[in-house]
Amino acid sequence: MALAPIAQVSHAGGLPRLMAGVYKTRFNNALIGGETYASENILEIVPVRAAAAYFRIHLEFYNGHECAISGVAKVNGDTLVYRGPDDIDNHPCVLSLRRARDGVHIYEGENGACRNQTCGARGGYGFKPDGAADFPVTSRRPIRYLPRLLASDEYLKAVKEYAGRPTEP
Repeated sequence: MALAPIAQVSHAGGLPRLMAGVYKTRFNNALIGGETYASENILEIVPVRAAAAYFRIHLEFYNGHECAISGVAKVNGDTLVYRGPDDIDNHPCVLSLRRARDGVHIYEGENGACRNQTCGARGGYGFKPDGAADFPVTSRRPIRYLPRLLASDEYLKAVKEYAGRPTEP
């Protein structure tokens, strides 16, 4: 069963619809040798059901380290919760994207399983020391490249994985 995105359905509601869009933050970064370069963190959210959304996160860190993860997360209150594969130590990957007044806050389960599987040595999820949103509401824009996103390997793999999950009680 293929999952059609509801991103283009005007009557679709719920948290995925409220959070939908692309969030980008740009900042100066550096290499250990002192060279500097421009970096960009990206969060994409596309509703696939009223209670589920595709997401893709790309984060950049010092010395060229990155985090990259995508999947389909389910609604739990004001949060989209992704339950990905277990890491090598059988710890579950759990990543939460919480909608707040100031933007989207990212939280990872305490075992670090998502980070262990998808980040370089200096990377991680949800480490804003001041409690600010990882992606401010002001950084949100409509996704103008939605047809390309929906045809991407990341999206197709994520919705296939989601469709194959057993239903939760």
